[in-house]
Amino acid sequence: MLRLKELRKKDGLSQQQLAEQLGITQATLSGWENEKYEIDNTSLLKCSDIFNVTTDYLLGRTDDPHPMPNMNITRERAKELLRKPQNPDTVLISVQGSSGENETIEMPKKEFDDLMELKKVLHRQMLKHLED
Repeated sequence: MLRLKELRKKDGLSQQQLAEQLGITQATLSGWENEKYEIDNTSLLKCSDIFNVTTDYLLGRTDDPHPMPNMNITRERAKELLRKPQNPDTVLISVQGSSGENETIEMPKKEFDDLMELKKVLHRQMLKHLED
């Protein structure tokens, strides 16, 4: 079950508008929406970026468009983090430490935002590379 039609309509896009963003014909998009054709991986990733949802959500494999990663922290550590006063200029992230165990670290929000922007740039470059 491909959720393209539902997401396209939610964003107020016509088939022609979305097709142009994807670099495909309106007929191809219509075929995907009606499940006459199977969407290719590159286009699936593009749709994921356009609608800001996971590919699993687009494909109907999950009902959560933005699932949280499995942080693997203990209940005690979660309680400790919740008791700790939070600085609004920082974010808490879970990372895999050198020992292989997950640890939670505090990072300046600006650095985190920069990393997320870098992730987007790298993702776009990967998509461009796949198209070539």
